[in-house]
Amino acid sequence: VSAGGANVAALPGGGITISSFTGSIGSEVYTTNMLVNSVGNVGIGTGTVAAGNALALYGGNLFVNNSVQAVNLNLTGSVGVGTSSPAAGVDVYNSVVLQGTGAQAYLTLRDSGANLQGSRIQTASGATVFQNDNTGGGTYATRMTLDAYGNLLVGTQTVAYSTPGRTVFNLSGSQQSLIALSVGGSSRGFWYTDGTNNY
Repeated sequence: VSAGGANVAALPGGGITISSFTGSIGSEVYTTNMLVNSVGNVGIGTGTVAAGNALALYGGNLFVNNSVQAVNLNLTGSVGVGTSSPAAGVDVYNSVVLQGTGAQAYLTLRDSGANLQGSRIQTASGATVFQNDNTGGGTYATRMTLDAYGNLLVGTQTVAYSTPGRTVFNLSGSQQSLIALSVGGSSRGFWYTDGTNNY
């Protein structure tokens, strides 16, 4: 005679398990489907929850659903927001808003190699700031700013020759500044200044 069903059991020291069982009466085989331990941590598909984990999930995807799937965390660790098939580590099928608390929000793109060099896009008082860390030391320097008035500043954060109604492209080098003009990948000319001479 075979048996099948579910079992709810109390754990020593507190907590419960929910298990399914199959097999012959008197020799049932139990599989733990869910556990709530004595401190309220939850395990799904496992009989143990490692310390520090509020929720542990084994053996399947995690869905957050409200008539349509909202969030999917699959077995490879990819997260889909608004999609059930994330095509990358994080795949968002909608707009994204990043908002800092007590500071400006930023998005960091960093190499996975040993050098850990990276770039950062940050908002500050209506401006969009582009920074990079070319050493991997964790210090990001501002390289370009699109300010709140539409002025584009490269190598500086100060608008030169600003006047109401004027949009400025300001290029500032530490010793020289040059704008190269190319056609089809071939250099055709340039604008250049060394602080004294202009060409």
